Amino acid sequence: MQNRTGWPEFFPVGTIGINGPGADDGTAIQKIDIASTGNATDFGDMAQGSGYSQGAVSNTERAIFAAGASFGNVIQFITFAAGGNSTDFGNIASSSSSNYCGGLCSATRGVISGIGGQTNVMEYITTATTGDALDFGDLSVARQGSNSVNSPTRGVFAGGEDSSNQTSNVIDYITIASTGNATDFGDLTKVTKMRSGGASSTTRGVMNEGSFNTNDNTLSYITIASTGNASDFGDLTTEPSWTSMTSTNVRGVRFGGLVSGNPENTIDYITIASTGNATDFGDQAITNNRTSATSNGHGGLQG
Repeated sequence: MQNRTGWPEFFPVGTIGINGPGADDGTAIQKIDIASTGNATDFGDMAQGSGYSQGAVSNTERAIFAAGASFGNVIQFITFAAGGNSTDFGNIASSSSSNYCGGLCSATRGVISGIGGQTNVMEYITTATTGDALDFGDLSVARQGSNSVNSPTRGVFAGGEDSSNQTSNVIDYITIASTGNATDFGDLTKVTKMRSGGASSTTRGVMNEGSFNTNDNTLSYITIASTGNASDFGDLTTEPSWTSMTSTNVRGVRFGGLVSGNPENTIDYITIASTGNATDFGDQAITNNRTSATSNGHGGLQG
């Protein structure tokens, strides 16, 4: 037998969750096997700049991180099957300063919101290529730091900080394969400010409703193909703000955050099709908050 070229830099591709840079380490990328439990391990680093709160999207082969605090308009990507540093993808089109972005995706396209701060701008990329982002349309309410969930066809942005620096409970949706403005979906159970995370199956989205200055373990869920207000799902194992989440079609995972102003290394998980409280998964390799997470097996990539 002959080892494949590149071994051991390449590892078998399973249900990989990727957690990108955060406020406590602005370059570190971590990975987990979502179907198991255990601690995160090092994947590599962001090659260009440092920052946090990026818009994270993916297809089954690569994870893409757009803009974020300190990153300007840079878009970078990593390949799930290979550990290592990121590679340049292109640029956000409309702004050189895009903080606290949200990201959602289908198997072929990623859509980024929160571009340029508290704006209604959305842009999109084709995930299998490289190149600059293009205009998609406008959110129903201008804001940054939205949570995001997706099915293979529909994307949902929820909550965030609006142009008056106020928390928002707005949920709106788009059809990912098209372009155009977002449509009102309903409301979160609480006002939710600045990046608390979302996990998706093909039919359901689950979000943490923690906020910028309020610790909260509340999880809520929506049925993505419908419209309406979010419903209570259960609670996380701690009461964080500034978390990130990703998923397979079955399981959602939450990474870290701030608890009472202090970063924590907690990873916990839920079963998306049920309701109930989260269960301990393991710890981050680097204690971090304000990260952005995605995977090679979430609900937007199925079917």
